[in-house]
Amino acid sequence: TGYVDWDFDDVSIKFKSGPAAGLEVSGSDAARWGVNSDVHITSSTLHGQDAQDGRVKAVSQKANGNVVLELENPITPVFSEKETPGYGVEIAVTSRNIKIIGEDDGTYNGGYLQVFHTPGVAQVIEGVEFFNMGQSSRKNRFAIQLLYNGDVEGTSISSNSIRQSNMRCISVDGTANATIASNVGAGISGHCFYFDRISADNMVIDNLASNMNNRINWNNRIDGWDDYDADGFAIWSPFNHFIGNVAAGGHKRGFRYYIDWRTLGEDLINVGPNMRRNPIGTFKDNKAHSNYRQGFHLADFEQFFQFRDPENVPVFENLSAYRNREQG
Repeated sequence: TGYVDWDFDDVSIKFKSGPAAGLEVSGSDAARWGVNSDVHITSSTLHGQDAQDGRVKAVSQKANGNVVLELENPITPVFSEKETPGYGVEIAVTSRNIKIIGEDDGTYNGGYLQVFHTPGVAQVIEGVEFFNMGQSSRKNRFAIQLLYNGDVEGTSISSNSIRQSNMRCISVDGTANATIASNVGAGISGHCFYFDRISADNMVIDNLASNMNNRINWNNRIDGWDDYDADGFAIWSPFNHFIGNVAAGGHKRGFRYYIDWRTLGEDLINVGPNMRRNPIGTFKDNKAHSNYRQGFHLADFEQFFQFRDPENVPVFENLSAYRNREQG
């Protein structure tokens, strides 16, 4: 049982891949990408925390119409649309000219923006960068919140970026007829996009939720809320519309519908009946990947018992789910 000496001859090492110096974006315009802009790249693995951030060093337009983004620092290579059609990563600019930055005192208690009890007043919050906002485990201290405003037709919360939030991205509570569109949430504690039981008729379009973390847990949660799950989209109301959104890297799930057997209003007071038999809004063209559990968790829909009609049931249209650790 002695040792054996091995002698290998003609061994060669072939380089296959290494850090990527930049990104190539198809079908884009170079003018949309600015030097020194921050970009967020979603995970292309089973793990949402494999999302990456970079800063643009140079921008060039190729003859084929694609844009090449050279980054200040290399990133780990990711799957592209060319290599894996339909499964490439999302790339989002997170820099904005208008910035709201919460003070960082090491306690995870930044600033928060709340629109509170302003029925009938259209609010426009567009093109703003929110950084270190929200206050960890504190009720109604979220990065952006529409709180018990009733009908606010004409309201637009759009094209904003929410980064490193200590508590949620955008929380819609007791508010109707707002448009929540083209927002980016990245590096978030708690749920990213949240819709309470009495939110209704809100249009939620083309938003990105990426890399939700587990800083909120059972011991430091807000009593009555479940932000320890840290889902991309936490949906408690059947009455809103979700079109073309992406959830990439939920600590638990990408999209989670939970329709309650009661209607809870302000301060979780019971204000109405069972919600499970109501028709739901539009839910189509949404994508979920790199979530720790399910891409889509759709629970407690009982419309059939109400209508006794197999045609009058919830429709979830053109969904895409891949690279989730458990079910799609």
